[in-house]
Amino acid sequence: MKRFACLLFISFTICKLFVQAQELTWYEGSLVLRSEEVFVGSIAIEPEYDLVLLRSHDTVSVYPAHKIYSVQFYNARLNMNKRYVSVQECDIAWKRYKLYEVVVYGDVHVLRKEKEHAFSQGSDVDDYIYFTLHHEKLNKLKEFHSKVYPELETNGGVLLSMFILENDLRPKKPAEAIRIIQYYNKLIRDDQTLAAGY
Repeated sequence: MKRFACLLFISFTICKLFVQAQELTWYEGSLVLRSEEVFVGSIAIEPEYDLVLLRSHDTVSVYPAHKIYSVQFYNARLNMNKRYVSVQECDIAWKRYKLYEVVVYGDVHVLRKEKEHAFSQGSDVDDYIYFTLHHEKLNKLKEFHSKVYPELETNGGVLLSMFILENDLRPKKPAEAIRIIQYYNKLIRDDQTLAAGY
């Protein structure tokens, strides 16, 4: 009986997604699975369920977050590339994967997830929860100062400290924390480029 109920629920969810597929916004893009398979086609993100729909050759396939490595597409309306990554969250009871939009890419990623019941006020601060991803560890951006910043401060050395002082940045403020992360990522990239040149 439990198996039947579970199967019925899954079937209902898939049918609902296929009906919604006609209403979703589709973008041309690529999908990379954890198995390293790459697919190109029309992509739609269903953030409420952490699913990606891929339309290719008149078929629609549904991929749950635990099978996805990353998704990338171009949003012509916003004139920007969007990238999502699948991150494993470790809860006390279970481990699950969720899709996060990449805001800043580098040694330290800044990710965001749309809030449940976001009312799209046009404000990124009000509609999203921001996170950092560093060493495969996901933290809320508001925890940046205590959980991520100490390592960045040590590894960034004098250059990072000077940047923070010159710009009067405070790591406890989310917008300023993002600027610190961007600069730190640039320092790491420059270091790697310099090392590769020798």
